[in-house]
Amino acid sequence: APVDPDAGQTHSFTITGQPKRFKIHTIDNKRAKITVVKGAYLDFEAFDKQFVVAVRVTDFGGPITAESPAITSGVDCTIYLIDVNEPPLLDDMALWVEENTPRNGAIGKPLVAIDPDAADRGRLKYTLDNRERRFGTRYSNSIGQLIVRNEPMNYEATTRYTTTVYITDTGNAPHSPQGALTTDAVLTVRVIDVNERPNIENQRRLVKENSPVDRFIGTNLIATDPDNFQDLTYEITA
Repeated sequence: APVDPDAGQTHSFTITGQPKRFKIHTIDNKRAKITVVKGAYLDFEAFDKQFVVAVRVTDFGGPITAESPAITSGVDCTIYLIDVNEPPLLDDMALWVEENTPRNGAIGKPLVAIDPDAADRGRLKYTLDNRERRFGTRYSNSIGQLIVRNEPMNYEATTRYTTTVYITDTGNAPHSPQGALTTDAVLTVRVIDVNERPNIENQRRLVKENSPVDRFIGTNLIATDPDNFQDLTYEITA
């Protein structure tokens, strides 16, 4: 609040500088409060760490008998940005994996979350729910990777999975009483069908000597193929 030697004065306040970020409100014609403009973008990591605004306070003049004009005084006000912890960001993703990928094999491209806070760069953790047994994660330098855990990747059994990955920062920003922050993203895993070898077991057949040409020898040979809708051909190689 301003100090005015004239008793009974009321005051109005104006502000110049940073009009897109700050504005001033007069309270009871005596005091003022600086507030942030709606929609203003204040980012500790992206802008200067401080702003200077010019505050002007004007009385109403007087006394009336003296016909004194209103008088304005001014002061520069420095506004300092305080760094606070912000959550990491990762969009929902679709990942692809070939069937029969072995345990600990990578699923799709790496997971690259963004964290605005300098203290968290290179230190993000990627985890899954404790109940998730199909998939796992590994991470280093803030880059994560979804991996196969206990679920065989079999296109003929399941072609699509979903799971949720949780990304957690360190909570080391200077003014972060809430501690570490966690965000999540939904991962859709689609299994790619690959051609798999047909299966046939060693078999034994009996044929009578002097059997005529093209006589069938024993029962049919039966092979199986993990892939759906396959047509199998047979040939003798030895």
